[in-house]
Amino acid sequence: PPSKAYVKPKPVADTVKPGLEEWFERRSLPWAVVKHQRVSLTHTYFPQVEDELEAIAFPYYRAGELINIKFRALHEKYFRMVPKAERILYGLDDIQGDTLIWCEGELDKLSVQAAGFLSSVSVPDGAPAPTTKNYERKFDYLESALPFLAGIQRHILAVDTDEPGRTLARELARRLGPEKCWLVEWSSDCKDANEVLMSYGIETLRECLENAKA
Repeated sequence: PPSKAYVKPKPVADTVKPGLEEWFERRSLPWAVVKHQRVSLTHTYFPQVEDELEAIAFPYYRAGELINIKFRALHEKYFRMVPKAERILYGLDDIQGDTLIWCEGELDKLSVQAAGFLSSVSVPDGAPAPTTKNYERKFDYLESALPFLAGIQRHILAVDTDEPGRTLARELARRLGPEKCWLVEWSSDCKDANEVLMSYGIETLRECLENAKA
């Protein structure tokens, strides 16, 4: 079948603007990690409020090419991606070695990277709602990732502890092969990697990741 035509996003200039560094500092994320991912600050339209807002731009690359951008409003929890651009894993170009850590959001991937695990990715759309009928479309980003995943022997699922997170872990394990998957357990008062980093620091986050259970 002919390959689908996707929109190519326009790059956002990665100039450091006031407020961006502080925003990540409040989330205990080192600037070097943020800079490595070429995160920047811009203005973009959010359909949720039908207006332009200041937004953090997380660029999605594959083999060095910009494929998509996730925008997160700086002061509200609004998200959007580039319409009709291809959905791929965030951090594809960081995959190396035989172990890969899977996260549920860009901030969690950055947190895992801050803890010393560069070989980590985030799914583009978060976890599927438990009521989702068609999971296939929700996971079509795995198809384009297959060449990058070929050498991975150990998939560490570091997703959220809520119901959608459990659904995500189950569906990923089904597709990646349960025998190759390990599951991370966060401390009881934290639901994801960034919360562990903010509450307990890098060492505890590293321990959680290293103690993943088969």
